[in-house]
Amino acid sequence: MKLAAKAEQARKRPSLLRFSLWRVSHGLPASRQEQNQTGTVPTACADPSGFVAEMSRIAYSETTPDAQCRPTDWRGIVSSAADLAPSPAVAERVLEVMEQSDSTIGRLIEIIICDPALVARIMKAANSAIYGRQRVISSISEAIMVAGIPAIRGICLGACLKHGRNAWSEAEQMVWEHSLCTALACRNLAGKLRKTYGDELYTVGILHDLGKLILLQQIPKTYREVVNETTSGQSYLEAEGEILGYGHALIGALALDKWNLPEELCQIIVCHHGPEISVLDNLVYEKLNVLRFCNLLAHSLGYGHLPGYPDITAQLHRAGKKLALSERDTELLRAEVQQSHAGAVSLSSSGSRWQAILEKKPRQRKRSRTNSGFFLVRQWVRTEQP
Repeated sequence: MKLAAKAEQARKRPSLLRFSLWRVSHGLPASRQEQNQTGTVPTACADPSGFVAEMSRIAYSETTPDAQCRPTDWRGIVSSAADLAPSPAVAERVLEVMEQSDSTIGRLIEIIICDPALVARIMKAANSAIYGRQRVISSISEAIMVAGIPAIRGICLGACLKHGRNAWSEAEQMVWEHSLCTALACRNLAGKLRKTYGDELYTVGILHDLGKLILLQQIPKTYREVVNETTSGQSYLEAEGEILGYGHALIGALALDKWNLPEELCQIIVCHHGPEISVLDNLVYEKLNVLRFCNLLAHSLGYGHLPGYPDITAQLHRAGKKLALSERDTELLRAEVQQSHAGAVSLSSSGSRWQAILEKKPRQRKRSRTNSGFFLVRQWVRTEQP
């Protein structure tokens, strides 16, 4: 009886947008009648309630209507989304710190959490069935405690050795800078608002544009066209809707959902480019508004886009009002985040010795046992044992 009442309540609950998945993935309104009335083609979600669950269910179904009409197949991109390569600078810095005998685990973690790819790997591992978790892990600090230091070192060492030689494009570097700036802004703002979910917001902020990295990995040529289109005054949302028919928020949320990350985190990410929401009695909406504000703040500092990107100053101040922030508060926060971002970037700057090792030919590197990942994992695990 109780379950039936809950089901009836959920059915009657109004939702801001009732999208079927294939129309959402194509950037279409809920119905053709609504499309004819509005004349617009929204490409973002406004209501996170149950959205990711429905999308994931249909994403792995056998057929999707009109799937061949788009230049790329979003279902294939999500299905083939694998672990991403970390930033070359972060990878080199991680290897350098691991090699130092006097380095601490705290210093290593400070570097790791600056990279979206490494954070995603650790969150994926912590939320896997290996650790027999009793609840979902929603922040990177929790994930590190659940997985344990030896596992974290092994994950990061494997990723950095495998992808450390990969060169990043300008677009990937922009995504990294923007993600880091947004995460720092989320953490700073949560502290100013005296919220207890600062670590969760930092995790959401560092992962909110993971879809861009996936698209740059899966369809690099096509997505660079999207990036170039933003120089003519279009936002990422508009350029993606015109060229792809879906957005990076959709791809990132579905990939994270596939990796068993918390549903709330995926809901916030999939909606972070949607219309502004003034209702703050729901904790998810509150976190969503914080992420939207910090995303705009990072863009206002020049991170994440090329010259010619639309001016978002008015949007930033409107988003700040939703959080009861004045223009002066916003400017003070911008200065603090700018300083924090500069410190984080300098922290992840790399040395030179590991770069020389990584530039060797793979065959030569395999001959040296002291340079192998297996040796370093064993060496670091031993240092953690009492």
